[in-house]
Amino acid sequence: WREMRELRCSYGVRSFGLQPCEMLNAYRSKPDGWLEDIYEKHVASVRGKVAPERLLEFNVKDGWEPLCEFLGLPVPDIPFPNINDSSLFIQFRRAWQFIVYSWIPLCALLCWIIWRLLQRIMKMLFPASMKRQAEINNNNKVKSL
Repeated sequence: WREMRELRCSYGVRSFGLQPCEMLNAYRSKPDGWLEDIYEKHVASVRGKVAPERLLEFNVKDGWEPLCEFLGLPVPDIPFPNINDSSLFIQFRRAWQFIVYSWIPLCALLCWIIWRLLQRIMKMLFPASMKRQAEINNNNKVKSL
């Protein structure tokens, strides 16, 4: 877990110059748009450091053409991959919610099944005591009425 936290806290440290864990924790105290401003500064910094002929500002919505032209490669015959669309994320979220929340009713059902099995086993092993317990329960019900 420590390595995972270190990885998460490193987001934005080298590329945006943020403090460790600033992107995860400090965003609540920052004004609206602070991360966009940092991103724009980063983009400007990259534009200033990289020669224009070596820099491709690519939008995945543009598909293969600008990327292949920049790399000097032919455009593939297959469609440009776009697996990160919102409908896929919604499907993943619903599946995750089902996985996470389905254990609650399943555990309740399992407990009920075990309880019923134990009752049947107790009736088979101790029929006289179970009959006596039922009589006591019935007497208590009659008294309460």
